[in-house]
Amino acid sequence: MIHDVSHEDEVQITVENGRILSGEITIPRHAKAVIIFAHGKGSSSRSPRNKYMAENLQKEHFATLLIDLLTEEEVQSADSQFDVDILAKRLAHVRQWVDENPHTEGLMIGLVGSSTGAAAALKTVAKLDNNIGAVVSRGGRPYLALDDLEKIKVPVLLLVGGKDKEEFKMNQEAFEKLNTTKELQVIEGASHLFSEEGKLEEAADLTRDWFLSHI
Repeated sequence: MIHDVSHEDEVQITVENGRILSGEITIPRHAKAVIIFAHGKGSSSRSPRNKYMAENLQKEHFATLLIDLLTEEEVQSADSQFDVDILAKRLAHVRQWVDENPHTEGLMIGLVGSSTGAAAALKTVAKLDNNIGAVVSRGGRPYLALDDLEKIKVPVLLLVGGKDKEEFKMNQEAFEKLNTTKELQVIEGASHLFSEEGKLEEAADLTRDWFLSHI
């Protein structure tokens, strides 16, 4: 197992029907775990927000994999955007790829999901939690995985902007369904994308601390 090398690369992961998902993996020296950022509708692996959060984790020797669960064509389709079951199946493929990659095999895994990617992360861990240590939903839609939440056994952190009133209500409903170690953190003064000054940094620090505590 090659855990002591510094490695950065763009990746392509083949899923069902030969579809190819694009992403970017960064592995710092002496990586302690791999954090997979799952993106569906409303975010992407090239988002400056996600890159910032990934870099914050890399400083603590977490490897990061930023992956788009939808192809460019599917992003334009409303049907694909909200098919959380398909997103979860693809995330399971991605997790298997991480397990088999010579640079990351044997490492614990954490999941960060935003928008529909959060629901996909929660559905995935409800069915397949071995080797997954914790989950963070950042501005996510965990309520799209409502029927699966009671099955989850790993620690879950839900991050919501204080200005995002509707999403807060929906996240609170999801939070109440969880029967595991959990926190619902409201970042006051933040909107859905945490674009206000200092708010993304706050979300990134909470995410980092959650993984440091639970992986």
